[in-house]
Amino acid sequence: MNLETLNCNSCGAPLEVATSANFVTCQHCSTQLAVRRTETAAFTEELEQLAEQVRDLIREGKIADLDRCWERNKQRYLTTERDGSKSVPSEAKAVAWAVVMIVAVLAWTTAAVAMGAKEFLWVGLVSLVIALYRGIDGYLRAKNYRTAHRRYLRRRAQMDFGLG
Repeated sequence: MNLETLNCNSCGAPLEVATSANFVTCQHCSTQLAVRRTETAAFTEELEQLAEQVRDLIREGKIADLDRCWERNKQRYLTTERDGSKSVPSEAKAVAWAVVMIVAVLAWTTAAVAMGAKEFLWVGLVSLVIALYRGIDGYLRAKNYRTAHRRYLRRRAQMDFGLG
């Protein structure tokens, strides 16, 4: 059996290791070690360090999966702007839009009725209902986005700190 002399990665004690061995336990400090070989060198590495590296890689993979999932899910909450671009919905923007539209519809309807065009009263009422609906829909979309985004951030923070 061919032996090679390595040092314990934990305590530095010399180790006599078979050239075919992949694992060894240090007789001095009882640390379990993996034997690593390259074309030019051989060395030991603590198995606990390897296990920790594997756990870190798994956690990083889960975080990357969560990030990709959020990017996909986020798309269903985004609003389309007039120029075709997508943006994060805003409760304030939805409320402001609804108020402006309601005021405009009421002003238009009042002016139409004042000029004697009472048949436009129905158009005004329908427009008012549409403005209310769009305002409420935009507000709820923004609120749902904010809730989902907070859930994503909370889950990501748990993963960053190894809690989930």
